[in-house]
Amino acid sequence: MLNLTPVTRSEWRLGWPSVCAGLFGAAASQIQFATMGVFLKPIAQSTGWSNSTITFGIFICAVISVPGSPFAGWLAQRYGLTRIILPGLPLFLLAFAGLGLFSHSQAQWIFGWSLLAVVGILVKSNLWMLWVAQKFDAARGMAFALVMAGSGVLAIFVPILTQLSVESFGWRATFPILAGVLGLIAVTACVLGLRACPPTPGTKDIPAHQSAAMPKGFPLQRAVRMRAFWTIVVIAFLIGVGLASMQVHLVPMFGEKGLDPRTAAVMAGLFGAAALGGRIVGGALLDRYSAKVIGMISLLLPALACVIYYVLPISPVAGGLIAILFGVGVGAEGDVLGYITAKFFGLHSFGAIFGIVSGVFSLGAGAGPWLMALLLDSFGSYAVVVPILFVALLLCAGLFLALGDYPDFDGESSRAARPQRHPGPMPAEQAG
Repeated sequence: MLNLTPVTRSEWRLGWPSVCAGLFGAAASQIQFATMGVFLKPIAQSTGWSNSTITFGIFICAVISVPGSPFAGWLAQRYGLTRIILPGLPLFLLAFAGLGLFSHSQAQWIFGWSLLAVVGILVKSNLWMLWVAQKFDAARGMAFALVMAGSGVLAIFVPILTQLSVESFGWRATFPILAGVLGLIAVTACVLGLRACPPTPGTKDIPAHQSAAMPKGFPLQRAVRMRAFWTIVVIAFLIGVGLASMQVHLVPMFGEKGLDPRTAAVMAGLFGAAALGGRIVGGALLDRYSAKVIGMISLLLPALACVIYYVLPISPVAGGLIAILFGVGVGAEGDVLGYITAKFFGLHSFGAIFGIVSGVFSLGAGAGPWLMALLLDSFGSYAVVVPILFVALLLCAGLFLALGDYPDFDGESSRAARPQRHPGPMPAEQAG
């Protein structure tokens, strides 16, 4: 599935350590989403808190990520990625482990999630994708897909492992157990990747005479004046609301339809496997076909899953089909957002621009599960929520058609260099 031209082979030979490190780092940064669906019921039974109270922490993370993600992206391009993600990853995992400690009152629970949200901006996906984007161009779609595949791998195994850990050690102890295992793997991969494939230095460390070597693309100030920027922002928000809501609530949704907790956790693992497959296939297609078409199709699949959930009784077979459709959609969209942002705005301010996009996505991903929980508390059933998600997914799919053509950064630079490549007598109209 790899597009192995001489250029892409060279990119993979030099840049594969950044992809491997990014895969584990991006996966670790999504642990709260992959596990919350399993934690929801035991926390509610133990504390008596409402579903909206338990999931409010995800909303806090989302709100803080809106200004935090672009700020972290700007810091990374100004001072260098190494100075951001190297301390950020262990701090994030320590904060996640602390959720088991800060859980004896609602005030402690909110404080723990607020701490997680603040340090979480240091490991957001825009930072891992910035690292990979600096090393890949021709094979960028597949490189992005492999980085984002980490969350798919996480979603395969973590739900059932979390369920087993909760049954054996309790939900409070499960938080530090998961953080310790992920820290051993992800922090090690990050350190080795930074040594083998150092990111580009921040602009603060680039001498003034090398300013011509800066990455091509639009500065943030110009990007925010473009219609494509705001269209992508709206798409990111709706994707976050629709797909992340379903990921967080998938286990209790299946439980409402009569599946036992272990079977529902297995269905969540199937969702993770489908997300992994969707990322890999989506990444390969992005290097060959229009990202706009791929993005639209990948949203129609979870929209179909909404219809199946709403109209059919949920057996393990139907539940598996729903999990696969949602997983493929989540997997492919994770590739599309980063890829289409780099295509429209280049790498000049990619960290800050995609930080805004991913921050708005996180806002939707945090607001969606929380609002979904509020509706569940109010109506006592997911039957009210699923039609709303269906409409949001259809609207988002249509927005991909509103995006225009990609700017041709390579064409602009080649036109600027053309007089130097073809020396000769200057035409009269230019000489005059």
